[in-house]
Amino acid sequence: MKIQVLYFLILIFTYFSCKQNETNAPPVNEATMVAIMTEVYYMDVHFNSLNSHIKDSILYVKINVLLNKYGINKEQFEKAKVYYSQDEKAQLRLEEGIKKVVESASVQ
Repeated sequence: MKIQVLYFLILIFTYFSCKQNETNAPPVNEATMVAIMTEVYYMDVHFNSLNSHIKDSILYVKINVLLNKYGINKEQFEKAKVYYSQDEKAQLRLEEGIKKVVESASVQ
């Protein structure tokens, strides 16, 4: 199940890879993006048993709260997803970072 959600996150990044990036610097730094995406992964897993409409509604609210926690708005987050999806090496680093956090939590 965790792997499926991780692949879902990878799919999200891949989806945004067709869009153009307007800046050279990432809108959200890599460490923050890893932290956010890891928490999104855990939220997705936590609410996985719910009806998809209810799950999507809850995730929408929870993700907005999460972004506020990190001082990021929705637009910055969307731009960051586009930025990282266009840089293959950065995207792989994000995926590896998320994977390490999830695996280290699984071991404990």
